[in-house]
Amino acid sequence: MCIRDSPKPKPKPTAEQKTQTPAKPSVYYENCDAARAAGAAPVYRGDPGYAAHLDRDNDGVGCEPYGRSGSSGGSSGGSSSTGGGGGTGGGGSTYYANCSAVRAAGAAPIHRGEPGYASHLDRDGDGVACE
Repeated sequence: MCIRDSPKPKPKPTAEQKTQTPAKPSVYYENCDAARAAGAAPVYRGDPGYAAHLDRDNDGVGCEPYGRSGSSGGSSGGSSSTGGGGGTGGGGSTYYANCSAVRAAGAAPIHRGEPGYASHLDRDGDGVACE
C-alpha cells in the first residue's frame, strides 16, 4: 500500500513582486528649437525625447519640419496674439515679422496655406514667401 502525501500549497506572491514603473525619459527637449539644435527633430511617438508638448497636432510626430504639419494653416484671420514673447505660441498661428525671421527659423520658403505665410512676406505675390 502506498500512502500519498497531501498536496503542497502553492507559493503566495510576496510584496516584493511589483511591476516596475517606467523610467523617466533619458532625453528631454523643452521645445522644438532644442530638439532641432540637438539634431533630433522630427521626434516620433515612442522615441526617446518625444513628448506631447512637442506634437502640436497630436499626430505622433513632434517638431515636424516647417510646413509639413497635418494641421491647416488657414491664416485668414491675420491677427496674432503673441505678446512678442517669442515662445511656442500655444497653438496660435505662426507669425514672422520679416523674411530674416523666417530664414533664422529655418522655415523659408513658405507657401500660401502653410503656417507662417503672410502677404507681406511674398514680394511678388506668387504664393511663395521668402524665396
